[in-house]
Amino acid sequence: RMGVLYQDDSYGRSGLAGVRQALDRRGVELVGAGTYMRNTTAVKTALLGLNQKNPEAIIVIGAYLPSAVCTQWARKLGVKAPIFNISFVGSDALAAALGPAGEGVYITQVVPFPGGDGIPLLAEYHKALIANDATARPSFGSLEGYIAGRLTAAVLARAGEPPTRESFLSALVKTGKFDIGGFTLTYGPGDNRGSNQVFLTLIRNGAVVPVERPAP
Repeated sequence: RMGVLYQDDSYGRSGLAGVRQALDRRGVELVGAGTYMRNTTAVKTALLGLNQKNPEAIIVIGAYLPSAVCTQWARKLGVKAPIFNISFVGSDALAAALGPAGEGVYITQVVPFPGGDGIPLLAEYHKALIANDATARPSFGSLEGYIAGRLTAAVLARAGEPPTRESFLSALVKTGKFDIGGFTLTYGPGDNRGSNQVFLTLIRNGAVVPVERPAP
C-alpha cells in the first residue's frame, strides 16, 4: 500500500507514471496520490489527504524544499509511513533542510554511494576529485557527472573523426555495453537509459548513508 506526493508538472507526472508502472509489475497497490504546485511548499493539504488512505510508505517526487516541508509536516501530524524521496531531490540539500526531522528518511540514488570503495570506479573517482580540488567532498552529483564524462570519452573514442551526433549515437548503440570501473551502462535501439540500478540511502544523524534495505 503505497502513496505518492508529487509536484504538479511534467516531471512530477512522469515520476508518478513510473511509480505506477513499477507497482503494477510487483502487484503493489497505489492507495492514493496527492499533488502540490511547483515552486511552492503548500503540501500540507495533499499530505493530509494522502495519510487518510493509510499508506504503508509515501514516495515524494519533487525538489528538496517542498520535500523537506512534507517531512516536517509528517512529523508534526504523526504520520507513521516511512518517507522515500528520489535522487532528483538533492540528498545533501534535503538533509541540511530537515535537520533532526530527517532521521530515517529514505532517498533512492542512480549511482553507487560516492564515499564507498566497493568497485574500482569509486577509487578512480576519488582520485580525479582530489586532483581537481583537494578540498572537495564526494557527492552523488559529482559522481554522476564523472560517470557521464567517462562514458562520453569512451563513446567519442569510437565515433570517428570528426565526431558527429549521428556517429556518436551509432557508436553508443553499436558498442552497447560500457564498463566504467565496474559500473555497467547498457544501450541499444530505443533504450538510452544506460542503467536500471537503484541504490538506497537514508538520512542518519544528519548525514546521508547507504542502506541495503528498508527496516521492516
